[in-house]
Amino acid sequence: MKTLTSVILLLLSVPFGLRASHIYGGDLYYKHLSGNDYEITMGLYGDCQGSAFPGLYSFSPIIRIEKGGVFLQDISLQLNNSPNVLKEITPVCSAYQDSTQCKSLTSLIPGVTQFVYSGVVTLPGQDEYKFIFAGTSSTGSSSAGRTASITNIVLGSASSLLYLVATLDNSLNNSSPTFTTLPTPFYCINNAQEFNQGVIDVDGDSLNFELTSALDGSGSPANYLPGYSATHPLDVSGPFLFNSTNGQMSFTPSSVQRSLVVNKVTEYRGGQPVGSVMREMSFIVLGDCMNRPAEASLTLNSTSGGIWAPEGNILNICKGTPLVTFDLDVTDPDGDSVDVTVRGISNGVTIADNGSEHVSVQVSFNTATLSPGNYNFFLTLTDRHCPLNVSQTVGYTLRIVEPYSADRKLILPTDCYHPAVMQFSFADGVLPRQVSISQNGNIIRSFEDTSGQWVDSLRAGDYVLTLSSPYLGCALTYPFSIADSGTFPLLPYVSDSVFCFNADTQPIEVITYPGAVAHWFDENGNALPDAPLVNTSVFHPQVWYVSQQYDVCESGRQRVEIRVRPKPDIRIFFDTGIVCIGEQVFLRASGADQIAWLPEDQISFEPDGTPYTRIINPTTLVAIGTNQTGCRDTANITFHSVERCCTFSFPSAFTPNSDGRNDTWRPVLYGNMRNYELSIYNRWGTRVFHSFIPGEGWDGFYEKQPQDIGTYYYLMQAKCFTEKEESQSGSFMLLR
Repeated sequence: MKTLTSVILLLLSVPFGLRASHIYGGDLYYKHLSGNDYEITMGLYGDCQGSAFPGLYSFSPIIRIEKGGVFLQDISLQLNNSPNVLKEITPVCSAYQDSTQCKSLTSLIPGVTQFVYSGVVTLPGQDEYKFIFAGTSSTGSSSAGRTASITNIVLGSASSLLYLVATLDNSLNNSSPTFTTLPTPFYCINNAQEFNQGVIDVDGDSLNFELTSALDGSGSPANYLPGYSATHPLDVSGPFLFNSTNGQMSFTPSSVQRSLVVNKVTEYRGGQPVGSVMREMSFIVLGDCMNRPAEASLTLNSTSGGIWAPEGNILNICKGTPLVTFDLDVTDPDGDSVDVTVRGISNGVTIADNGSEHVSVQVSFNTATLSPGNYNFFLTLTDRHCPLNVSQTVGYTLRIVEPYSADRKLILPTDCYHPAVMQFSFADGVLPRQVSISQNGNIIRSFEDTSGQWVDSLRAGDYVLTLSSPYLGCALTYPFSIADSGTFPLLPYVSDSVFCFNADTQPIEVITYPGAVAHWFDENGNALPDAPLVNTSVFHPQVWYVSQQYDVCESGRQRVEIRVRPKPDIRIFFDTGIVCIGEQVFLRASGADQIAWLPEDQISFEPDGTPYTRIINPTTLVAIGTNQTGCRDTANITFHSVERCCTFSFPSAFTPNSDGRNDTWRPVLYGNMRNYELSIYNRWGTRVFHSFIPGEGWDGFYEKQPQDIGTYYYLMQAKCFTEKEESQSGSFMLLR
């Protein structure tokens, strides 16, 4: 324990000089009385040793009222002299309550007095209003100024005055939230601290807390010194934590300082903002004061009925939970006795051994009938240290949560072909939501949701969607099914069938998706029992429609237009006459784009592609003609009589004088030979010509030299297609 002398010396050593201070903090709020009558209240927390402190007793603050952003009027607030309001609130132990500077200016122990000013105003109607305190009084001779020892903002003429704003939506006859914790926090360097303003709302509106900028004399944000901001207003080691749900602040100051901390509380009704208030405080951090604050810790395994949220001091409770309990242990690290007070929803909080070195707090709330929302209570832990005690206010939120809910909407059906596009909507519970979708016991999707909507593609089948959180005890199991439906996206394929004039009728060929069934319709959309038959005796277009049905989905209708095409007109060209067995006949026909001949085994082709045949027996040849539309027709020619001819005659002379007449000697052949050989000799027995080609003749030259006039001898051997063999020899004359 420290001695009184050491505490006083410590306070005197604070570098920013407490004697120069004027106001520790202020707040502005209002209360609905009746009709359009409102009581506007402002609290100021004065430093008793400040030179301007006595002026607070006669101070009459001016509140500027704006309607819809336009000046309406000024009203003056008067000091409330009630002893319950105008009182010293210095955090000193009972032994030194009469030894502060609020009792004697010669005292070395600082003091703080609470001043509350109020006034009533009748608003002209239901509208949006703004109440503004710009630091001035009705006489203009005094003002509510910030101390020059503030360490986190740039001080000047514009930022030296306290500036507070409250807003009101008068359409709902609303009373603002109020602060139940006094804004006179003295803290010790390097000690972990907790502070909560204990805000409550008599209308039960939802509250949102935020750290906001201090305002200068024009209502503009003040300039913060480097390293500081509205959301980081203190010099701390580690983070400066702020909970927007209940306004809890957690931090460890790392230097001696006096910093402005401004808190704004906005209230919501039905999801719409209906008002706001703000409080400005001075957080005073002392040097090595050796007095650490008391602490409240959760008793291990004492919580039932809810799960603590990760952001701290928020207990998530599912709507309809009958009972929530947990225990807190309150101790002081210096061994001081601790007094615990409760604000907010105090029924259900039991305090045992209050005022001792170890205080037990039992929390037991019947939550069965509570509507979803935040229910706050606050514990103020004040040690009995002397001369200055240390207080910490810790806020706890019972967050009653509507259990998770889910819904789905079909965006695009499966069409029996692809996955359906589904939009899922999630609501309630706590964020982030853990979402999983499973099928047949296997998780196929798993993700984290904060937006409340999810779009996914899933095939037809049965699924189970689960919404859960490790911080909420009620999960949702949501089974759903996706059925095949919609329009099958693939049209049936109609082959490019060609129907030719007067051809045999047959159903139109259609190719469907595997497992699908074709449905036919006439030109007017009337269903047909079967595939239609084409009338091949007419040339005008014939129209039908066809669709295909797969499972429960039917496709669109494919238009089918059939035109009957004319057949080609085939004409065969052939020189008639006697046909000898084995004769080579060239095949020619016209009237079609493509012509093929049958039978194929009797058809041969010249190198240039000209088809021909050899007539051996009486036969019929067929020409098959195809035009560009694919229609075909045939023509044929029959060789009824084939003569078995194979005869030869041999000229007696020839004149190879190059006059174009009788220049070669050859046998005259009639018929066709299977084998043929011709040899010519001179009178000395030299063979001057030799050939295996029927009809090839001798030109009278041998080894490129013209031969002499005279007699030459031939020998011919041949085998006819009739298998008859011929062997002929004789002589002839070469004349010049």
